[in-house]
Amino acid sequence: MVYLGYILSSVFFGSVIIMLLGYLFLCFRRKTSAANNLLLLIFLHSFFTIMVESWSLVLMNGGYDIIFALKIDYTIVLYFAIPLLIFVEVEDAILRKKIIRSEYGVYNFFRFLLPTLTMLLIVAAFGIYFFSTHYFILLLS
Repeated sequence: MVYLGYILSSVFFGSVIIMLLGYLFLCFRRKTSAANNLLLLIFLHSFFTIMVESWSLVLMNGGYDIIFALKIDYTIVLYFAIPLLIFVEVEDAILRKKIIRSEYGVYNFFRFLLPTLTMLLIVAAFGIYFFSTHYFILLLS
C-alpha cells in the first residue's frame, strides 16, 4: 500500500505540473481563450489533487495515525513557489488585457484573484507532495 499511495500522489501532482506547463505554453502562444479555460481547470484540479494526496498519505500509512513531527525543511517549496507565482501573475496580467470583460463586477474580481488562488493551491499540493515523499522514505526505512 505504501507504493500505491506514493504512485497515486506522484501521478496527480505530475498532472498538475503538466497542466501548469500547458497553461504557460498557451500564454506564450497568446491563446487567450484556451489559457483562460485551462486556468479554471487547473484551479479545480488542484483542489482534487490536494484531496488525493491527503488520502494517499492515509493509504501509505495504513491508517489515520500519520506522524507529522518530521524535521523537514520546506525551503525548497518557497524556492519553487515565489518565482512561479511572480511569473504566472505577470503572464496572467498580460493575458487579462486581451480577455473580454464581463459586465458583472463580481466575476471580474474573482477572475483577478484566480491566478493567485491557483498558485496557492499548487504550492499547497507541492508541500503535501514534498511531505509525502519524505514520509515514503521514512516508511521504507
